[in-house]
Formats: sequence, structure tokens, C-alpha cells
Amino acid sequence: MVRAPNPRRSLALARVLATHTALDRTSALARDPVRFARRYHTREDRELAALVSALLAFGNVTTIGDKLRDLLVNRLDDRPAAFIDARSRAQLGRALEGFVHRTFLGEDIAALLFAARAMQRESGSLYAPLVSAFERERSLHGALVAWAHLLRERAFGATLSRSQQHLLPDPSARSACKRLVLLCRWIARPDDGVDLGLVALPTSALVVPLDVHVHRVARALGFTRRPSASWSAAVEVTAALAELDPDDPVKFDFALCHTEIARRVSRQG
Repeated sequence: MVRAPNPRRSLALARVLATHTALDRTSALARDPVRFARRYHTREDRELAALVSALLAFGNVTTIGDKLRDLLVNRLDDRPAAFIDARSRAQLGRALEGFVHRTFLGEDIAALLFAARAMQRESGSLYAPLVSAFERERSLHGALVAWAHLLRERAFGATLSRSQQHLLPDPSARSACKRLVLLCRWIARPDDGVDLGLVALPTSALVVPLDVHVHRVARALGFTRRPSASWSAAVEVTAALAELDPDDPVKFDFALCHTEIARRVSRQG
């Protein structure tokens, strides 16, 4: 039996599509942390900058931008790969000493970057093991679990501090893992002036990066009823957006992040 169309859902999807079409992408990009990865021209620098830009995308957007500028431009001399290559792990730690963003500490970011650069040199790409894991697991969640565990162990060893656990989260906990799936959106979607198009992950397998703001938008639009921003909620929101584009549902995430649509929908009921 064919299910009758849901007028409220159809209207919500139409609003998302209209917002996506009308969004001033240049203005939105100027506020988005992906802009720091886009400032680099080499694959190596873009991969490293994308990693830390996504993982530090936590908190006030202005503060995030200030911290990423301090980290990438000032402390890493605006050339991340070359700067890391010229230093030992201890020297890199000293270069980032005193850097703090929320609970994230410079020495932990240094350890993560040093491990990430080593993985990059060994595999040809920081994200090659992620792609290989996806080919085995055939799911983004399974691939992220394998890749994050590998990078966590190389960077921090078997026992992680609470700060290290938060810096590079464990996807097996079934949280939405907003920052990791945001990273996946950046590196997997084609270079459209926002995302980076660095790896061959199918865009149909991506999951919407679900933080408090996007979760509120999604609930207001009726895309999920789940009360928290869990992995299951993110999958439901992605499934709703797939009704607009099953091959690339996450392309609408950028508009959802940079819109007041939730406030308008809440007022209109």
C-alpha cells in the first residue's frame, strides 16, 4: 500500500530546499570553520587543517575562528605539514604549549597532529584508512569506529585522559559524533566551494552532523522526535533529507547550520 504524502513533512522539506537554494554561501563560509582548510592548496595541508578544524568546532563560532587562526596560522606558521615534518613530537608539543580551547589542550592537539601526519605519510592520505575501513564495513559508523580507534591509539596510546577522549571521540558510544561526521562531509563531498572533495567515500553514506542547533531545527521540522542528538537521531534526519536527494542528502547540512529556519518554524507551528 502506498503511504499518503505527509503535508507537514512536504512543507518542511520544501523549506529546507528553499533555504539551501537561497543561502548566501560566501557570507556563510566566512563564518564556517571549513574556511581554514580551504585556505591551503596542498592535499596534505588541507587534510590536517580539516582534521583540527572539525575537531575544534565546539562552542562559540567566533571563538572557534580565533582559536583556529591562532593554531594554524600563528603556531603552525600557516604550513601545517611542513611545520610538523621539521619537528619531533616533543618539539611540536612545545610549539603548541599553552594553547587551550574549551577542554582541548595544545599538547594533546600536538600529539594528534604528529600521529596524523605519520599516518598521512605512510598511507598517502590521512583518510585512506577510513576509506579502507568503509570498504570493509560498508557503513560510515563502522568505518569511523575503526579509523578513530586507530588514530586515538597512535596519538595517545591505550589510556586516554578525559580531554583526549573528547578531542577525538569514540564513535562506538553511539553519540551523534557531530565533529567526526562533519569532517566526513568536508572530505567526501565534492569541492563545491565549501566542502573539499578529498576522498572517495560515497556521499549517499554520509550522515548529517547533528549538534544542538541542527537537532533543534530537525525537531522543529519534524525530521526526528528523538529528544537528544544521538546517532539514531542523526540517521533519521539524514533519511528525511534523502527524500530531497538520496545520492547526497548531507549537502543540505550547510544551509541548516547557517539559517534561522528553526526559529521561523517554531513561530509558525
